[in-house]
Amino acid sequence: MTAQRGFAPIIIILIILLAGTSIFVAANTFLKTSPKPALNLPENTPLPTSKPTTTPLATSGPATTQSKTSQGSTGLTSDNVDVVAYPRSDNKAFYVDFKAFSFVNIASIYYNLNYDTDAGARGVETTFLPTADQIKTVGSTDSKLYIRRELLLGTCSKNVCVYDSNPKNFRLTVTTKNNSGDKSTQVKTLNF
Repeated sequence: MTAQRGFAPIIIILIILLAGTSIFVAANTFLKTSPKPALNLPENTPLPTSKPTTTPLATSGPATTQSKTSQGSTGLTSDNVDVVAYPRSDNKAFYVDFKAFSFVNIASIYYNLNYDTDAGARGVETTFLPTADQIKTVGSTDSKLYIRRELLLGTCSKNVCVYDSNPKNFRLTVTTKNNSGDKSTQVKTLNF
């Protein structure tokens, strides 16, 4: 009788562990097989012709030169993702807004900001995947959704930033890739 009582807690613990493992495996399988949630955003963006085009963009912010090139049969137009760049009030960074009526068909957005300083050429670049938690609606003046990035003109480490001296000759290149693999590139020359 005493030996059976000694095994009872061990058996109970094993049952709890097996049940917990089964629940974990079932939940993990469910998460892997569940479809990813779609953004329920309007899709009213026209598709261009299959011929690659270069289209001037509407002037917005401090950009002085702008161009856009679309490639592919379902390439992106300036109506799909607009790029609006403007300096931060202290001129130590640029804000870049990526604006669209919908980001559902956008696979990735790459941007590259190159500029000159007293110490030589500098730049910042990255690629990001638009996700629902990045998309903002409040503050948009044209009913478009937007994703904002801040591009510092310098480097930061442990909350201490060192800004570049006399930054100038800014060139922003943005390449948007849709889910079909077609790319659209915009180039802007910026200044303060």
